[in-house]
Amino acid sequence: MKPIFKNETGITLIALIITIIILLILAGVTLSLVIGDNGLINNANTTKLNTEYAKVDEAINLEFADYTTKKNMEENYCRVFIEFLQQKEVVNEDNIINISKILGDKMSTGNGSGSSDVYKLEKVTEENEDADMQNIKYKLVYYDKNNNATEIGNIEENAKIVTIEDVLICENGTITGVNPNYLTEPVQGECVENKTINEKFEDIVIPESINGVTVTKIKEFALAGIRNLKSVYIPDTVTEIEGAAFVECISLETVAGMKNVSKIGQIVFNYCSSLKNIELPQNLIYLGEETFSNCTSLETIVIPDSITCITGRLFSNCTSLNNVVLPNALTKIYSGAFSNCTGIANIIIPKSVNYVSGGAFEGWTAEQTINCETTSEYANANWNSSWEQWNEDCNAVVVWEYKRTV
Repeated sequence: MKPIFKNETGITLIALIITIIILLILAGVTLSLVIGDNGLINNANTTKLNTEYAKVDEAINLEFADYTTKKNMEENYCRVFIEFLQQKEVVNEDNIINISKILGDKMSTGNGSGSSDVYKLEKVTEENEDADMQNIKYKLVYYDKNNNATEIGNIEENAKIVTIEDVLICENGTITGVNPNYLTEPVQGECVENKTINEKFEDIVIPESINGVTVTKIKEFALAGIRNLKSVYIPDTVTEIEGAAFVECISLETVAGMKNVSKIGQIVFNYCSSLKNIELPQNLIYLGEETFSNCTSLETIVIPDSITCITGRLFSNCTSLNNVVLPNALTKIYSGAFSNCTGIANIIIPKSVNYVSGGAFEGWTAEQTINCETTSEYANANWNSSWEQWNEDCNAVVVWEYKRTV
């Protein structure tokens, strides 16, 4: 016969509860007074809830005091309160409060997600008599496990309406950088670091003028390393983009405008790994070395007739590049210009080219074709001597005296 085991702990606990209830009844306390809607247990839970509400409310008000102090100390501080909290990771992008972060410990409430068992700051924006200002009210609300809402408190502020003119730093018509108050990881100096811009400005439209001054140039490293920048529009007033202006903007997909840009410096879009297509301006006369190097999503590029030189490693490691149109006035292709561009099925080198450096097509495979409009004799006599040693670096099929069908 199998032994029978009893859950002595469970039986003891039940017996204890029954004993307490009997003693309370003998003392004249009714059962409803203990466990009813207005009973001792329910009142104790309500008191605990109110205590936790008060803790969160106090913590939010302390954060607001800290925010107000910072705002008053920094003349150009542009963040509103909710953005200040998001920067500190006290609230997430849905404005849900991180209880452990703000209190330093967990409570019995505020441990859920979505709209269940969470504390949330709900933002309501109202018009202000001053067109440059806005009234913002934040309601502190707790959503219980059944999604029932309890409003705990509120905070109000008057805030400046922030525009792209506030975000971009412009000196004498040159975009030199981004206001560090709008970066999650502010950086000093001209160094490339991973940082993010306020989500309202992930798509930047650079205005033609800032504070009445026409924007004509984008300085080196101006928008470099902003990992969540998705698109940028460059106005007709801009004529030059200096080196590394957008280097390592890994989420940058679209670059529009640039109609009157005549010079794009070195490594401007280097490591912009999400950039797929870009339309180069027709009056462009210079593309710096490695401008599009490591743009692994770039698919199509049409180089305007105004360009006569393909600089070193201009498109190196553009592994998705499959359509390249070289200008008829092109004269020189420098080292590594198209190295490891293994997605290009074929390319046409115009007859106008009088110099091709060794390694220009390094890493090309036997499945790729290089169509040369000139003769092999001309190439051997005039191009770099490394041209004759292509087979060491390039396995592509080379076709001489190529005739275009169109």
